[in-house]
Amino acid sequence: MDNLFNEYHQISSFGASFSIRMTPFPNSLYRLKIDVGGLYQRLTKTWGQLGSKDMYGTYDSNYTNYSSENLYGFLGSVNFNIIDTKRIESGLRFELLTSLYKGYLECDGVQSGLYLGIKL
Repeated sequence: MDNLFNEYHQISSFGASFSIRMTPFPNSLYRLKIDVGGLYQRLTKTWGQLGSKDMYGTYDSNYTNYSSENLYGFLGSVNFNIIDTKRIESGLRFELLTSLYKGYLECDGVQSGLYLGIKL
């Protein structure tokens, strides 16, 4: 039972994405926007068991595992602007995030919600 409290798990990630926004029907449905792009994520995992604490307050670890993965994927979203002025846009958004993992395309997330943006 004591070993349960000495185990640790840590996950960190770094991600970046890019997308291109298109208006497929600019004359009739100018409020409809489609984003298509790609994404990159580096995922790092560390886990193991903590040893005893020394006189400086740091832990000794004799059992540590480490793994790191680079993930690539696609993103796409459909946006419908309810408010669309020269400076502000606001509306509904539906988004799909995918990744390529070991040769397979996986769905990582589906999101929907409201958004608010300021045009520069």
